Amino acid sequence: MKSIKIEDGLYLCELPVTPASADPPKRLPTHHVIVSDVSGSMSSDLPKMRKHLCDKLPKLLGKDDTCSLLYFSGRGEFGVIFENVGAENAKDLQDIRKMIDRWLVPIGLTGFKEPLIEVEALCKRASKKNPALQHSLFFMSDGCDNQWDKAQILAAVERAAGVVAASTFVEYGYYADRALLSAMADRAGGKLVFAEQFDAYEPILAAEVSGAVEGKRVEIAIPGDLIGGVAFAGVDGEIATFAPKDGKILVPENAKFVYFMAPEGTGEKEPVLIPAEMHSAMYAGLSVFSVRMQSKIVRGLLRRLGDVHFIDEFSVCFGKQKTTQFMQEAKDAAFVTASRYTVGLSMDHMPAKDAFTVLELLSLLQSDERHRVLLDHPSFSYSRISRARVDADEVIDEEAQKELDRLAAEVAKAKTKDKVKIAKEKLNEFLGKFGQGGVKFTADAAPNGYPVDGLVWNEDRPNVSFQVTKTGHVDLSGRIPETLKGKIPETFPTKIVRNYAIVRDGLINIGVLPVLLTKDAFDTLNARCGSAGYVGSSTAALREAAREDGLVEAVLDLRRMPVLNQDDVLEPSAEALFRLQRELQLARCKQKVMNHYRNIHAPRMSKSFVDTYGKEGEEFLKSVGVKDYGFSPAHTIQAESKDFYMGKELGVTLKGWMTLPKVEDAKAGKKTDPASTAMKHWITGVEAAVAAAAKGVDVTAEIETEQKDAVAKCRALLSRIARMKFSMTVGQVWFKEFLTLDENSMKLSFDGAAPVDCKVEMKDIQIPI
Repeated sequence: MKSIKIEDGLYLCELPVTPASADPPKRLPTHHVIVSDVSGSMSSDLPKMRKHLCDKLPKLLGKDDTCSLLYFSGRGEFGVIFENVGAENAKDLQDIRKMIDRWLVPIGLTGFKEPLIEVEALCKRASKKNPALQHSLFFMSDGCDNQWDKAQILAAVERAAGVVAASTFVEYGYYADRALLSAMADRAGGKLVFAEQFDAYEPILAAEVSGAVEGKRVEIAIPGDLIGGVAFAGVDGEIATFAPKDGKILVPENAKFVYFMAPEGTGEKEPVLIPAEMHSAMYAGLSVFSVRMQSKIVRGLLRRLGDVHFIDEFSVCFGKQKTTQFMQEAKDAAFVTASRYTVGLSMDHMPAKDAFTVLELLSLLQSDERHRVLLDHPSFSYSRISRARVDADEVIDEEAQKELDRLAAEVAKAKTKDKVKIAKEKLNEFLGKFGQGGVKFTADAAPNGYPVDGLVWNEDRPNVSFQVTKTGHVDLSGRIPETLKGKIPETFPTKIVRNYAIVRDGLINIGVLPVLLTKDAFDTLNARCGSAGYVGSSTAALREAAREDGLVEAVLDLRRMPVLNQDDVLEPSAEALFRLQRELQLARCKQKVMNHYRNIHAPRMSKSFVDTYGKEGEEFLKSVGVKDYGFSPAHTIQAESKDFYMGKELGVTLKGWMTLPKVEDAKAGKKTDPASTAMKHWITGVEAAVAAAAKGVDVTAEIETEQKDAVAKCRALLSRIARMKFSMTVGQVWFKEFLTLDENSMKLSFDGAAPVDCKVEMKDIQIPI
């Protein structure tokens, strides 16, 4: 065994793999077992996968090879589509194509355990028919197992690993459960491969099915303790990982060496210069440990390598997209020497802490009213982050409208899953009678784009959107009552506010963003990040076009731009967050009180619509979703969830502050919690002003001013809190006052009052899609 010192207490160790026989490993007849996720989130890609399997499978299988195809979705929703079909049989596609088209369709949720258990049984059946067959597992999923616990899944993986000679686990897209899939690969001694979408997945599947097992697996004892929990080896151009069991691992005999990290170097120790094979292993280690959140190992390897490009890339490795990019590039460098030291070598290189980020870009776009986002540009595409809504804005008679309202209320009141399903079916059946004829907004063409009105932050999840206002019209032809015809135009001009999530659960949601910038802003952007390849094409060239108005059109490649930099993830303070949250709750108390009294004494009225179209006209326009401030569909119902993925949520609770009472209850003094007391303070002040109004003093303007002030303060505080939480969930840091995630509470006194129990909790949540 050889070893090389990375730093004190961290050594990279190398063990040779001794083949099972003196003969070189040879191609063995292989049974390829493909296990495909068909949960609801796979809906858009399954048609392409079906076509690919039907068209290519017979051509990919080797002469002596066979193939089985399994599908899985939720609990009990799995099965074998075809089993142990040979190359000759696969040429007769008629029956196989029917089976693929019948069963490789989206069903529901996601459960890994049952299909993995079936793999074991299926392989044993195939071995009875042909004992010479070696089995290769190809498992793909784009989501998170929401049916079984991790221990059950890994136990099923270990059982399958006992009968397969090779395995590949494909992490399909950014919402797949990387932590679980990598653990599955470790337990099986297999490869974890990432495919962002079908174009990347197709060649991976083709390579696996057209390949074959070469040689058998050999047992290797791992001496001492492993740092990072896994050993790894290069196998057929990919990196396989192995979680030791009882100090031993099973390694394909065509792997020359297996590597692992240890606290001490043993056996033959290499000199300061890194030998070629260990060089490759160090880059492989970067790939393996970067996705397993072992940053200490990664930084040690980077310091020892001195590769400037990878040092800089890891310094902005926040969020799954940047981590994936780093993993892929490091894997390439493990096998291709030309991918190393592309920017140079320096043993003293220190990465910049203030790399230009997506969040800085949003601030830049807001810094000048001339800046625009070009949403009609051919390069722009957008993926909505919420479930679609069913438009129920069809004009129907009064009785039908009452039935619609009743069915919608029935859905809202349903308590159990079955009752919710039945209620939604009734509602959807009712809506189906009226088609999709709701009032639709048509936006005006906007070749010069839209200014960014503001940013919208999610309070608990790492989501941030930019907001724009679009002008356009709605078609009211055939809807206007007889009494209003000629008074209200059939093509009614209006506007609509739209939010575009630029970051969704820590992931870049808009890959390419075309913008218009002033020349100064463009030069700033180019100076900060043009050479890093964040802007324009992957060649790092800034795609630009100067215009007659002096603005510059730039196409920004956000997929290469980090969400955060090191300065953004400096150690945060829990006390600072709790105090900000308390300020926010105070502002919310004021806002709730002011909203209540404004609605009584200064209610919002569509005065311009009333003046122009009369009260009847204003009420009609409101009924179809048109208000004087813009268009908002009057009746929408969220589409039913097909699946869900897991996301992070960082929630804060301050005892007695988080639930605000009704204004009437606070006024009556029914509760004495801090929130009720704060609201009572504002109620007393407004009531005194209202009493003065009875004596001829106009308090309407004062109430409106105080209400707007409370709204503005809430928004400002929410933005500060959301930014702090965003940096924590994406940057994966914890508070300086706490040592672990389990340590998350303290008592704080506000304004000299009794101490309040304060708690912050990071948790995984299910996000319906």
